[in-house]
Amino acid sequence: MLAGLSHLCAEARLKVEIPADGPIDELVVAHHPLSDFAGNSKSLSYDTITMADGYRLYDYDQAMCYYLNPPYQDYNNCRLIIAPEEDVTITIDNKLLSESTVTGSRLWDARKDMLAEQRSYLEKSTEYPTMARYKFNLNYALTHRDAPVSILALGEMPAAMASVAVDSINPEVRDGLLAPMYQRIASQVKDFLRQEAAKKGSVAGKPAHDFTLENPEGETISLSSLRGQWVLLDFWGTWCGWCIKGFPAMLDFTRRHGDLCTIVTLDCKDPKELWTEYVGSHDMPWINLWVDTADHTDANPMNSYGIEAMPTKILIDPEGTIRLTVQGHTEDFFDQVLRIIASS
Repeated sequence: MLAGLSHLCAEARLKVEIPADGPIDELVVAHHPLSDFAGNSKSLSYDTITMADGYRLYDYDQAMCYYLNPPYQDYNNCRLIIAPEEDVTITIDNKLLSESTVTGSRLWDARKDMLAEQRSYLEKSTEYPTMARYKFNLNYALTHRDAPVSILALGEMPAAMASVAVDSINPEVRDGLLAPMYQRIASQVKDFLRQEAAKKGSVAGKPAHDFTLENPEGETISLSSLRGQWVLLDFWGTWCGWCIKGFPAMLDFTRRHGDLCTIVTLDCKDPKELWTEYVGSHDMPWINLWVDTADHTDANPMNSYGIEAMPTKILIDPEGTIRLTVQGHTEDFFDQVLRIIASS
């Protein structure tokens, strides 16, 4: 909870005003409970306000997040996070919605101060603007760790940078108004750190991680069942153009050298039905397995191998040791595979 607001009513309202002489004559308002940030989806509700309406009132009894923008102008938006103890008014008096007049929201005022300092910092910085903005936000989160605005700053940088500051936020702030946002950021940081650890364990010379997945016929196949063979893992998806582009070379390799190396493709981020249909309608004469990306444990090879982009190919020798990991499409990949096999 934001300090100093506990004396206000338990239920409050947001008032959105569109002045008759204002710069915008129609506004889309979307909103959802702030608690949605802790999950994987948002239960958005939509509304439209016109200049003829003049204003619209929104009652709420829990922390809420509001998004305002003119129709078809998602880039020109304003986000309001409001505590249930606040009475807030936003007056659309600027063509740039983020510069609209807001009263009654301490978090808005704190973020406005942060953005003012950020603009001053960026004007003086000689770094690439995006990186300079991330660095400013990181420093701001660290120096304002006792204020809710620190969580807003954390949310506007990559997980790699947020990992530096996420544990420094004051516990009372973590558990306060923006707790759902903090939980999501902390979860993203945890996933990033786990992925980084998995990547370090998935380089040449490291033992391959075992897994068990289903083929299109519903049979389970474990990587360990292929021990004693050279195995090539290919992480891919039907949505990945570069993955599909590499299949003709993989098919040629299979026909010429299938006796030397067993290929195992692992479909990622596709609905199971779509993957099954795709495999059944294309020439894919290797072991085809499906990865359930809803599984966030290390039983999911995307997690245990730290896969962050596709295609990713991993060559494993007969002893179960990783010999080569390549991310992205390369024309000479299978030549590298043949050289490694021939030299062993």
